[in-house]
Amino acid sequence: MKKIIVLQATLFILFSSVTLSWGQQIVSEEAKRYFDRGMAAVEMAKSPADLEEAIREFQKAAELAPGWPDPYYNLGLIQEKTGRLGDALRNLRKYLELSPNSADSGDVKQLINKIEYKQEKAEESQNIIKKLTAPGKWIKISPTSAVSRFKKFFKGLGLDRGHISI
Repeated sequence: MKKIIVLQATLFILFSSVTLSWGQQIVSEEAKRYFDRGMAAVEMAKSPADLEEAIREFQKAAELAPGWPDPYYNLGLIQEKTGRLGDALRNLRKYLELSPNSADSGDVKQLINKIEYKQEKAEESQNIIKKLTAPGKWIKISPTSAVSRFKKFFKGLGLDRGHISI
């Protein structure tokens, strides 16, 4: 009888430890080292350009522990600050994929929405610039026409009473 109780207790302990560790990524010391180096690089950064070193360190940590969500989160935050919006979105989404029930998942989803908006606006601006700088697409206004347009503009503002001469 005692053997059965001991066996059941042993099985219970083993089963409990397996279920407690289920889904937890074993992170190598080397991955943790690169992660810590990335954190130090962020702390030392004085400009967005300085954050490139942190990005490299966090990328190395993610390569060494691809199932560990923390490097992806930090990569997303830093890449957003350096204007690498596409990379930031990709890494924040990976963070949510690896840690869907994290306490900050709502905040991360909100950040993703904001970055998507910024990316859309940046793409719109780039498209306008491409259209304006395409060969043969420059807006041509004669000097006389430009002066006429400025006068109409200032007249509309009530500033055509001799205060401004063009």
